[in-house]
This record gives sequence, C-alpha cells and structure tokens, in this order.
Amino acid sequence: MPENQYYPPFRTSRSEQYAKKRKENFILNLLIAVVFLLIIIVAFSILTGKPADQAGGGDHAEKTGENAAAEHKNSKEEGKGEASGAGVSSDNAASEGEADETATGGGEDADESQTVSGSAENREVEIAENENDPNVIKTVVNPSWKPVGTVQSGQHVTRYDEGTVDRREMDRAMAYAAGLAEDDMIVWWVGHGGEPNRNVIGTITSKDQTKIFRVYLEWVDGQGWKPVKLQYLRENDKKR
Repeated sequence: MPENQYYPPFRTSRSEQYAKKRKENFILNLLIAVVFLLIIIVAFSILTGKPADQAGGGDHAEKTGENAAAEHKNSKEEGKGEASGAGVSSDNAASEGEADETATGGGEDADESQTVSGSAENREVEIAENENDPNVIKTVVNPSWKPVGTVQSGQHVTRYDEGTVDRREMDRAMAYAAGLAEDDMIVWWVGHGGEPNRNVIGTITSKDQTKIFRVYLEWVDGQGWKPVKLQYLRENDKKR
C-alpha cells in the first residue's frame, strides 16, 4: 500500500443528520412532558389532598364516633337488662309478700286455719289450772289464735247438730286450735260452755286417737268461732 495515500474525512449524509435531530427532539419533548405531568400531579395533590396528620385525625374522629355509638348502644342494652332484672325482682318480692300474707292472716277456711295453727303452736302459753282435773296434762292459751271466719249473719244461735253450718265452723275452729287437719280429727263431743250462743266446749282426738284435746271456743260476731283455751288430756273421757 502506498505510504502517502489520502483518506477523505468521514461525512454523514443529510438524511442521517435529520433523523438524529428528530430523535433528540423526541427525547427532549418526552422529558418535558414527563416533568410537566409531575408538576401537575404535585399541584393537584397540594390543592386537593390532606396532610397526613389531618387524615389520621379524621380517621381517629370517625373511630371515636363509632366507639361512642357502640358504648351508647351497650349502655342502653345494659339498662334494659337491669330494668328487666328489677322487674323480675319486683315480681318475686310481690309473690313473697302474698305468701307471707297467706301464712300470717286469719283463717277463713280449713287450710288457712291449719297454716296459722302450725305457725302459732310454738307460742302457746301454759297456764296452771289443772289441779281439779287429774285427766288434764296441761292447759294452754295462744295469743295468736284468731276467729276462723263465718258465713253466718244476723243474731247468732248455736247449733250442735252435725252437718249444720255452725257445727262445721266449730269443727274447723277446734282443729285449728289443736293443730290437726279436719280429715285427721274425730269430734267426740261438743256442748254448752258458759254463756248461751257464745261459748262451747268440745272433745276431739287425732284419727289414730293418740292425741286427745279439750277445746274451749268463743263466738265473735261477724268473725266466727275463736279458740280461747286448749287442754291436753290423758284419756278420752267422752269415748263411748
């Protein structure tokens, strides 16, 4: 190869230069568009967005409101439960009061008489008047005895015959005083006990005849026969 050979400088064609320039302009325009888009996004965020602490505060406020609503609902439910419990307690108290009245009130029928008798039996007071009757073990009175009630009205006339209203009320009063059920009692004798139409005396036993009593009754107008004295006997002196 010859030593002093000449090489002409490298030249690009005009079309290549134009394509390169177009490429550079496209890249530049794309960068400008990206920067402009970022500016728009930042400006939009500043104008419409909330600071982080405010956003958190809003969430906290919403949660606080929800908690308050839940607590209010729970308080209402607890209030209803307490009111319901109070209603149940009031109903129970009323039932207990009615039971107490039944247990302590004066008897108007055999069952009420037996209830009063059972509760009053331990309050019997023994009195010493048995010296003249060796058949009497002891004589007692009970301050809690009450008249057993009556369906009779008007002037009272004592009736001793079995099956009469007056006799049935006498039997109820004697069972009441002795603490016996009427279906567990035998009436052996009922007779005059002092003032006419006012006092009677009866001799009764339990059905198995292991308990023997002499009962003194007094008539109370409008209220019926009331036990006034009870004697425990050794033997049934009216047994036929």
